[in-house]
Amino acid sequence: MISLQQTIRNFALQIPEMGELGNYLDTKSLFTRRPAPVGAEYPMAFISPIVGTNAEGDFLSEVVRPVLHTVNVYGWNDTPENYRTVESIAFGITGAFNRPERHLFTPPEGWEIVDVSSWGPLPAPTDDDKLVGRSVTLRFVVKQG
Repeated sequence: MISLQQTIRNFALQIPEMGELGNYLDTKSLFTRRPAPVGAEYPMAFISPIVGTNAEGDFLSEVVRPVLHTVNVYGWNDTPENYRTVESIAFGITGAFNRPERHLFTPPEGWEIVDVSSWGPLPAPTDDDKLVGRSVTLRFVVKQG
């Protein structure tokens, strides 16, 4: 199956609100796996692997297939400013991924992105009250070719 994590990351790093993310080495704290590396700064975001798809589709009877990913944004919950920063980043992701022009994405070889939409942000799970999290769901419709 297709992996869009790097495609999502490349596009997301162009969103102005992503400049509010913390830093890790020579880039922003935007990761495609957990846990975050030691030394990564908050706020940070994680792009999930595929969290949903049309399990019944087999590309034999269907030409396209929806693929869902989430982007979870986390930051410190110690000040109103930090809380609002997490929300700002999450709303920026939602807006940028809601019906953008498809040519802005570079999908993996052999795949075409037919449509992109988003919804959220919704509260993301946290282990305690020290962190605040927001989750954005991304829906890509893809086809081989």
